[in-house]
Amino acid sequence: MYNLSGRDRELGATALEAVLDAQDKRFVPALIEVMRGTEVGTFLGMDYQTTVSALEALSGESFGANWPAWVEWYGSTELSPPPGFTGWKGDVLSFIDPRFADFLKEEAPSDIRVEEIQWGGVAVDGIPALDNAPRIDGERATYLLPGEPVFGVAINGDARAYPLRILDWHEMANDVVGGVPMSLAYCTLCGAGIAFDGRASNGETYDFGSSDFL
Repeated sequence: MYNLSGRDRELGATALEAVLDAQDKRFVPALIEVMRGTEVGTFLGMDYQTTVSALEALSGESFGANWPAWVEWYGSTELSPPPGFTGWKGDVLSFIDPRFADFLKEEAPSDIRVEEIQWGGVAVDGIPALDNAPRIDGERATYLLPGEPVFGVAINGDARAYPLRILDWHEMANDVVGGVPMSLAYCTLCGAGIAFDGRASNGETYDFGSSDFL
């Protein structure tokens, strides 16, 4: 995997030849990552068309240079990556932001398929969280339209409303409601909001921020 994603074209070609000779389908997700990295300019050891051709030969599919189609198709399969894939993916994404490697480590447990985690286009905290924002009473919020959607949070008799038109710019709000540290995570792509208690079982209190992973 490291040779495939490296900057040495000779090592990349040798690694790719070995993968194709073995018809090792575990490398399909690795090649999808290489395809994306080549597309955005973080990988220089493999040219784009070579990667696409290898993917088609290994998978039997023919999505060509349509990277989103490859990602969607892979999500419908039961393929699994080679050992060490999670740490490798963190390492290769660290070319974009070194902090990405902190999220993707071999020892970190995961309930989702790491292969399906995608870079969203900016660096860590590239979308700044809304931290302890100033508040006004509801009747003074005349900038809101009637029926405009908000996320409501009520804890220990303390109630707050977070307008979607504001959270659209931040995707995250860290606040204290009813004496409880709280983080509201909002996904602009699917419209879902989830509030998390900031007090962890280890006694620490955490704020949330954007990983910029999807």
